[in-house]
Amino acid sequence: MKYSICVIGLGYVGLVTAVKLASLKNNVIGVEANVSKLKSLNDGFVPFFEPGLDDLFKQALESKHLNFTNKLENIQNKIDIMMICVGTPSDNQGKFDYSSIKKVLDEIIQFVKNKSQYFLIVMRSTVLPGTTRKYFVDSLSTKTKFRIKHDYDVVMNPEFLREGSALSDFDNPERTIAGVTSIKASATMKDLYSSLKCPFFETCLETAELSKYVDNAWHALKIVFGNEVGALSNKLNINVDEVYKIFTSDNRLNISKSYLKPGFAFGGSCLPKDVKAITFFNKENSIDTPILNSIMKSNQSSIIRLQNLIMSFKKLNIAILGLTFKENTNDCRDSPIIEVINYLISKEKKVSIYDNILVNKHYIEDDIFENYNFSSNAENCINKSDIVVIAHKKSNYIDCI
Repeated sequence: MKYSICVIGLGYVGLVTAVKLASLKNNVIGVEANVSKLKSLNDGFVPFFEPGLDDLFKQALESKHLNFTNKLENIQNKIDIMMICVGTPSDNQGKFDYSSIKKVLDEIIQFVKNKSQYFLIVMRSTVLPGTTRKYFVDSLSTKTKFRIKHDYDVVMNPEFLREGSALSDFDNPERTIAGVTSIKASATMKDLYSSLKCPFFETCLETAELSKYVDNAWHALKIVFGNEVGALSNKLNINVDEVYKIFTSDNRLNISKSYLKPGFAFGGSCLPKDVKAITFFNKENSIDTPILNSIMKSNQSSIIRLQNLIMSFKKLNIAILGLTFKENTNDCRDSPIIEVINYLISKEKKVSIYDNILVNKHYIEDDIFENYNFSSNAENCINKSDIVVIAHKKSNYIDCI
């Protein structure tokens, strides 16, 4: 099915999106408030450089599938989809600027107030979690007669277009994400992007919003991590390209999904020791590596979060399933759950512990656990507790609950 679409905001994201959707034979009207930019577009010129965009832009104009206006209210014909691609800047401290979002909301309210047909609002701009729902579900429904899921729907459809490769990124995405408010909205988005051969993730508005920030934070983190490794290598006169080649050759742990799933703090005999050692070495040698220096602090925050979560329930009896630093070992060195247990005991909580390896007492190598209350099986540990903490990710403890 071909749609009538208006794209609000014609910067890099908006114009590329408008041109690509027009090239798929949708009828697209671009809305751009900037006078000079709009004049350039109407004169047939792309106001910024993006490889391949000039030719595709001219083809879209010649096909009559792409037109422009300066205001949403100037559009007279039926619009199926209103796609928001306005800028969403933040100040130097990171405070989000909602002014463009509020302006678009007001324009949409005026545009649809006398409309009777169903419409879809698609947010492409990068916005903080909760923004799309606050403005285009809650606020729009409050200020108009329209009912979400009946008269209109909202989609959060984050873009992943990079300047310099935007056309290729649009045609060959790793995945399409659609945070939706209804099945109908999801079906429309699947149809709109039916030419894209990639996984389609249907989720809620907030998850789709957060997904974009997680991506960008991860990309930024990889860049600065690589730069810190470079700074360390250069200081030691070590070939960083060789270090990089060796590092990226590991697709099991390094360049993979491993360790990226949220969970609890790391521990054991290697990671804490080695992270502390390399950061101490960097400080001694005046190598500025703030990301590496923050690893242990961030790890400690995970421990504190768990302690605070347990304490927030105000319960006396706590069951801990799993004492070693990870499953399938009897190694308790730097096990983060031990710090949690000691904290709970200091707060006069009654802590019962079960570990399927340490249930065989001869595996317990350290006498620091002499005063710990070990249970002989998981069921006993759980039955006399108000809160159960499963400290090992891969375990059959969950079957006992």
